[in-house]
Amino acid sequence: MQTENARHLLQRCAVDRDAEVWQEFLDRFDKRIASGVHRTLARFDARLGFEERQDLLQEVYCRLLEKRGRYLRRCRGEVDAAVEAYLGRVAAVSYTHLTLPTN
Repeated sequence: MQTENARHLLQRCAVDRDAEVWQEFLDRFDKRIASGVHRTLARFDARLGFEERQDLLQEVYCRLLEKRGRYLRRCRGEVDAAVEAYLGRVAAVSYTHLTLPTN
C-alpha cells in the first residue's frame, strides 16, 4: 500500500473530515504531536499532570481543525518529516496561547 503524500493528507483532513482519512493522520502523526507537546512543556519547565497534558494535546487537535482546518491547510511540507516539524510548532503555539495572560 502506497502512503499518501503528507501535505495532501493534511489537506484532505481539513476539507473532508472523513474518519478514514483522519485515522491515517493519527496513525502517522499522533506520536509526533504528543512529542511536540512534551518538548514544549519541557522547554517552558511546565510540570503538568497526565490529564492536563491530555487536555493540551486535545487543544492542539482543536487548533488544527479550527477555522475550517486553517492550520492543516497552511502546512506546505510534502514529506512526513516536514509535516512533523510543522505539527511540533503548532503544539508550541497552542501551549503559549493557553498560557498567555488574558486582559
